[in-house]
Amino acid sequence: MINLDHALAPYQDPAAYAGWSGDRAKKAADTAAAEAGYAVTWEPGDEEWVLLADDTAYQAMVSIRYPLALATPTAAVYLRGSEATLTLVEITDFLTEDLEATPELLKMTVLPYGWADDFNPGAFCANDLFVESV
Repeated sequence: MINLDHALAPYQDPAAYAGWSGDRAKKAADTAAAEAGYAVTWEPGDEEWVLLADDTAYQAMVSIRYPLALATPTAAVYLRGSEATLTLVEITDFLTEDLEATPELLKMTVLPYGWADDFNPGAFCANDLFVESV
């Protein structure tokens, strides 16, 4: 399991993400995507994450609220140089349920409005996190 608590904990303090914005997240995603040949998608006002994808699958997601990204090992290589303040969590892929986080920490950060009954904070995937944050 990949525990997200260490990556999320700093974002309980607003000073830890002061100055971060959707524009900075999009810029980081665009920079990485240009190098990797990924497509970038984001619906401002609707989505909390900027997505990067290759021809077959999503490879990374960058938060618009926090300098935080979840990325496959390949995408992580490109994101590392895109934004100095970005906290990068390497994931297996977007559909493997190998992520976990403390429910209270999820509510204080990336899922402030809670989640559906079928979401399990003890075993979820990046795609689940994206869907629950919309």
